[in-house]
Amino acid sequence: MFGNDKNQSFPSRRASSSSSRDGGVTILTAGCHFSGKLYCKGATRIGGTIDGEIIAEGLLIVEEDAVINAQVKAEEVVVHGRVEGHLTVQKKIEMCATADVQADIATPNLVVQEGALYNGRTSMKRAAASGEAGTRDGKIVRDLNSSQPNVAALVSDSDQSNNIAARVPDISFA
Repeated sequence: MFGNDKNQSFPSRRASSSSSRDGGVTILTAGCHFSGKLYCKGATRIGGTIDGEIIAEGLLIVEEDAVINAQVKAEEVVVHGRVEGHLTVQKKIEMCATADVQADIATPNLVVQEGALYNGRTSMKRAAASGEAGTRDGKIVRDLNSSQPNVAALVSDSDQSNNIAARVPDISFA
């Protein structure tokens, strides 16, 4: 009744079910409120309200109706809604036209679309393993292997502070 074949197949089923959770999708829809420390692995979409801390190993999408007041650490962030606090992003943060970001940001790549509202300090450093572009003294620093900068909007040279408060116009780079 309990032969070796059944015992050998059980571990493989367990392994496959745990591997499917590693790259999962986390969704907090509009109407949800979370307070505390939220840890997510894989893609994460937030439409509700979060107060506290978010650690996302993967892409974090903040929907248009979302309100986040948190310390955020993520690989990549796309903001459509409101974010307050501090964001530390490993790869790139993108603020879409409906974004309202009142936060300090540390990231190697920043994209701000026309209509996005951003107030805060920005710290940009090159990614450790790659020669990606960044900014230095308000000027675009380009990757020698690429003709495209990684910053869509910059503070002018005359702005001596690190604070940025702007509704960003449509900017295109040649």
